[in-house]
Parts: sequence; C-alpha cells; structure tokens
Amino acid sequence: MVDAKHTMREPAKFVADEMNGDLARWLRILGYDCVYFSNGDEADERIMELAMKQGRILLTSDSTLYKKSLRAGVEAAFTRGVTRHARLAQLMKTGYIDTDLKRRLRRCTTCNALLTETERESVSALADQRVETADDRIWVCNQCGKVYWTGSHWKGITRTLQQAAQLAGL
Repeated sequence: MVDAKHTMREPAKFVADEMNGDLARWLRILGYDCVYFSNGDEADERIMELAMKQGRILLTSDSTLYKKSLRAGVEAAFTRGVTRHARLAQLMKTGYIDTDLKRRLRRCTTCNALLTETERESVSALADQRVETADDRIWVCNQCGKVYWTGSHWKGITRTLQQAAQLAGL
C-alpha cells in the first residue's frame, strides 16, 4: 500500500523479501536493480538497512515488516497480490515501474548483476547449438556467466506484462 505515486526521475531500485522472489526476478527481467533476501525474519533488519542506505524501495508481503519500515522512514510497498500479474500491476499503478521493454535484459535474473551484450560466436555454450533469437542478440551475465537471448519465451514475457498493465488499468 503506497499512498502517493512515485515520481520517476531515474529507475527505481528495489530490495525484496523472501515472499517476493518471483517479483524480484520479474523486476530484473524489466531491467530494474532488485536485491533479493531469502533468510526470513533474521533478514528484516538487513533489508531495511540496505533499503535506507541505498535508496531502495522495500518490497514485502509481511505487514509487520511493512509497518516497521514506514516508521523507520524506509520507502516500502506492501505487495498484496497473489499472482505475479497482480504484484506487477500494483507496482505499475504506484509508478514504481513501467513495462518499457527497451530496458530489457540489463540484469541477470539469477544474481542481479549487469549483463553485457556479446557476439553469439563468443559464447561457447551457444556456438554449437541452434538457438533461435528474435533479433540475434546475446547477453552474458558479468558475474555468474548465465547466457540470455530473446527467444520464443519472450512472447510469454510480453504477454505477462501486457496482462499486468491491463490489471493496472494502463
């Protein structure tokens, strides 16, 4: 529950609690910097501290953590939706995110590190395989080495984001 619309100066940065792992992955797909914590209650103080120090929006489905964050002056969103569509829609409505896929594939969905666009031939995992991409572009995670491309799965990603935007009334 966020009362006012977030004004977008630069893309928002997030920190998500363990109840929002799927949402964290989707924010990364959209190119947003989203740190994810999965250590339960022990992580609450660390999550709040990180949000405050780095100017991140805390994402939680824990009403106690949400209220505690607001009292401490941490910008937070209480993610109420059960589905990923509903949670994404909520963040769209508040102005925290948009569905501009031009920012796509900037972040690793696994580790949140930045991706680097590279030539297909330079990725040994793909060199001997026929990987169909929508635009023949390949990205590699600078930290964990995971490889990304806009294959047929991108249609499903686009569909999910369109459904979320519809739910948000956009």
